[in-house]
Amino acid sequence: MDGRRLHRGGAAVRSPGVRVDRLAEAVAVLRGLWADGPFTFHGRHYRITGLDQQPKPVQRPYPRLLLGGGGPRMLGLAARHADVINLGMRVRADGTGPDGADGGLAAFLAKIDVVRRAAGPRFERIELGTSVLQAGARRKRAAWSAADDSGQAETPQVLLGTAADMIAKLRHWRDEHRVSYFVLHDERDLPAFTPVVEALAGGT
Repeated sequence: MDGRRLHRGGAAVRSPGVRVDRLAEAVAVLRGLWADGPFTFHGRHYRITGLDQQPKPVQRPYPRLLLGGGGPRMLGLAARHADVINLGMRVRADGTGPDGADGGLAAFLAKIDVVRRAAGPRFERIELGTSVLQAGARRKRAAWSAADDSGQAETPQVLLGTAADMIAKLRHWRDEHRVSYFVLHDERDLPAFTPVVEALAGGT
């Protein structure tokens, strides 16, 4: 399938291998353009000759990079280049949404292991995170996400119960698995999650 176009809603979607390869080149291009002086890059997807992009970023050598993914190739790329990695659900090959076969505690822990092995010594400098699919009381799945959270109850992607329950769960994932970066998408979760952030930010 590599290189073939898949079509969804009239838009061409490249195969997963091509999409990951293209992103890998994009990371190389961005970091090259952020460096001092002109940059030249001749890859499969991008070609740049002698471009000195301005302005340069204030952060040196370059801004922190966050990459997210759920499949082994994407996680491997993130492990080699990202400063923050968002552990998500693996996406179906046609790009139409999360892979329903991906989920549960074992799969989530396996993603951390993929990152650890691919990152090698730099693993200790990587901040691991994930998207919170549900926080506070159980309710109908959030409209923003196509992911089914029914199998994610043991992962940090689903945080149910009281503020104390959520704090204890996130502390466990932070202390035992180094997951400390959380993306909250649904504004309905904000009231329940705010005291959790305040407590954990205060070092409790």
